[in-house]
Amino acid sequence: MKTIFFLLLLIAQAFIVILPYQGKLTDNRKKFPKNFTRYGWVLISLSAFNILLTIWIFTISERENTQNALDLKKAVLETTNLASSNYEKKLDSNNLKTIELLAKYGLKYDSAQKIISKLIIDSSRKTIIQNDVNPTLDFANDVGIQFVSRSKDSYDFNIVTYSFESSTKNLDAKLLAVIKLKNGNLSLISRGIIYGHKNIDVPFNTFFEYGCKFQSKLDFDVVYFILIGTYFNTSGNKKFELNSIRGFDMNRNKLIAPLSDDEEEIRKIIKM
Repeated sequence: MKTIFFLLLLIAQAFIVILPYQGKLTDNRKKFPKNFTRYGWVLISLSAFNILLTIWIFTISERENTQNALDLKKAVLETTNLASSNYEKKLDSNNLKTIELLAKYGLKYDSAQKIISKLIIDSSRKTIIQNDVNPTLDFANDVGIQFVSRSKDSYDFNIVTYSFESSTKNLDAKLLAVIKLKNGNLSLISRGIIYGHKNIDVPFNTFFEYGCKFQSKLDFDVVYFILIGTYFNTSGNKKFELNSIRGFDMNRNKLIAPLSDDEEEIRKIIKM
């Protein structure tokens, strides 16, 4: 339909261009509006037809564009809903496989508390949930130490710990720092404890981040952070010792594991 309208519009415009060459459009001997000749009235009619047809084509185009936008929105919504439905089905399937795998080893995952519990069947064949999966608290992999900034002799870091296997309860820990100088010697930061915290709970599969700052006038390549303390399992009936060392290479801006010789020397230093 719109194609026909476009053809009519082109024909009308062609006649509008041609008519002035076919004869006079006005007769100056007569007054307005009788001064228009036959060609003049045809030109006026074609011009009016051209304007009305242009408006009509524009209206139809706007209506079609609006409908196309609605159809596209509907199609995108249907595609999104289908993808979301498939993702939820896949997620439910994966969760079911995880639950079945844990059950195979006598374990159960509590999504509300984010803990893994052990299932025990007593003599009456009643299932008992026992939250005694041992947690492991340590520096987070890859992001456990993050260099923030340096201002003259002051250094700022973020320390990130992570609770593996299960939730950690009542964390009581302190943080020490030992720097490795350019000549390879190790030196304990004079302030000793640069950060301490007590009775902190770290949920399973969760990061615990805190900032620390120390000052040193000595140039160093590596700083080692030593996390020392204790923590408990979810039930609070098991106590664990925390004694972990991680280093940060200032030149490579990277978390590193301590060299065996450095770790041995560090443990001697912090016992002094």
